[in-house]
Amino acid sequence: MPLLWGGLIVYPDVLYSGRFQSKDDGQTWQEVSNEYPVTGGTPGYPSALYHFNSTGVLQDSIILLISRDGAVTWNQVLTPQVREQINIVDFDSFVPPNIVLGWPEAGLFKANALDPKDWTKLHWPPGTSGRKEVAFHPTNPDVVWVAAAGHLLGLEREAWVSALGLASNQASGTLNWTSDPTENSRPFNPGLAARNGVTAALLAQAGFGGPRDVFEGKYDFFTAFSDTRHPEALVEGWGRRYAITELAVKRYPTVAQSHSGLDGLLEIRDEQGLTIEEISKIDLRIAPLATRVIDNNTMRSHCAQYVLAVAALRGKVEPEDVLLSDHRSDPRVQRLFESIRVIPDDDLAGTYPEHYETIIEVTTTDGEIHRKRVLSARGLPDNPMTREEVLDKFLALATTVVSRERADEIVRMVDGVEALSDIRDLARLLVVKS
Repeated sequence: MPLLWGGLIVYPDVLYSGRFQSKDDGQTWQEVSNEYPVTGGTPGYPSALYHFNSTGVLQDSIILLISRDGAVTWNQVLTPQVREQINIVDFDSFVPPNIVLGWPEAGLFKANALDPKDWTKLHWPPGTSGRKEVAFHPTNPDVVWVAAAGHLLGLEREAWVSALGLASNQASGTLNWTSDPTENSRPFNPGLAARNGVTAALLAQAGFGGPRDVFEGKYDFFTAFSDTRHPEALVEGWGRRYAITELAVKRYPTVAQSHSGLDGLLEIRDEQGLTIEEISKIDLRIAPLATRVIDNNTMRSHCAQYVLAVAALRGKVEPEDVLLSDHRSDPRVQRLFESIRVIPDDDLAGTYPEHYETIIEVTTTDGEIHRKRVLSARGLPDNPMTREEVLDKFLALATTVVSRERADEIVRMVDGVEALSDIRDLARLLVVKS
């Protein structure tokens, strides 16, 4: 098998890194692909090279590409399922080698990696397929929002049934926001889910009917988004376990897998008093599965190289850094961006995905190496942000659109939300007039 080390693919006679090739152990490099970087290859000498995006979501709806001339030209591989989301791309060491593709809802498929034309369907072990990965992001289920709205409205049983049914009818929010370079659609999805949940609760309160068997009927909510049904999970620990206490509060407006690394970098930066000019390179080690999400992702919020470089420059990462500005126009950020490696580390896989354990090494321009190992990022349940930190984050965001006095009133009203006689009093404070 070729050795994969970060973005480096090592064969006995040749190295590949993205669009570049080296035949002298990396002393010199030549650009061989001006279109697609090499991201995988067959065992033995690279008679077949592949391109697939490291996050599993492939560019421009292209599923899989193959090159048989050393990454000079590429051809599309016809795969057995036309989807934009591939969760598994791997190669075995048989002769000839196989390429294996997988989607949780469709099973596994293999083909001769040197000539991938005929695909054979494999199968997941019984009971392991789980949630359909292409369904929705965890922030999006309408039924969560309708539960909050229904509670605040004090719905009776019949209205609850209708509200849940109406919310399930509006369930939406796919993972295709990962192909949106503006990242506007990512926060748009949970906003829609909240609106739909509140709408369902208000309609039910007014007597509007809805499906009666959303969790148990022929077209139930579970099998819409999963291959298996576990309705008992809805009431597990009822009255004793409150899932909201198990949620994380994000310290940074970036993907969760980057937070431990950001915590470590900022600690080193503050302790050593470093500026971006004094940092030569950064190595970030994390579980191999996490590297697929954060290593050179095209989305700024999901790209470790980008967010770490911005944090080194500014000492923080704020929403405008990922939604409005691309700091790579600053040559200091671009230089460090190119000097950051995301390294898969099997020793950190044992705690993933419950924790995004990270080792970060910062090398300064004078050769010093500063190292931090972070098990739990700030904001996770076992390393929670303080109330003051959460309030500071809320006020920093809210005061971009409302006055400080109004933001303080929102905090006061939310603290006493259970005692409000009319939830519309809070809603009025949340309306921003253009």
